[in-house]
Amino acid sequence: MPENHESETLQIHIAWWYWVAMLVCLVVTLGVGTIIMWWTARYRYPWIIDADGIVKRNGKRLFWKDLSGGQKVRVENHSGNRISGSVDLHFGNEIVKINPYVFTEGFRVMEFIHKVSGKNLAIG
Repeated sequence: MPENHESETLQIHIAWWYWVAMLVCLVVTLGVGTIIMWWTARYRYPWIIDADGIVKRNGKRLFWKDLSGGQKVRVENHSGNRISGSVDLHFGNEIVKINPYVFTEGFRVMEFIHKVSGKNLAIG
């Protein structure tokens, strides 16, 4: 894919700690946790976001015009304080997880999606 100007395209990278966590899960869960994390990264996380839509890490292209909804996911500790959060974008039967804590680009991903799609993804 030709490289575009940043205002038009954002390539998403998964943070180094996610890959390390996969290796730890390999030992601790006898590979089950690693398979789940790999599947999530491959089939749920975005690879490229642009003005037309999202390309998932498995190469599947989804268009903003097909966005049917979103669901905010909030992770809280035992005291009720938010410790993490993400947004699941629904494109018909396809789901794209936008988790700024997993991406090297962090919250810039959410700002970029807001810019190109007009969708507000604040996770609260």
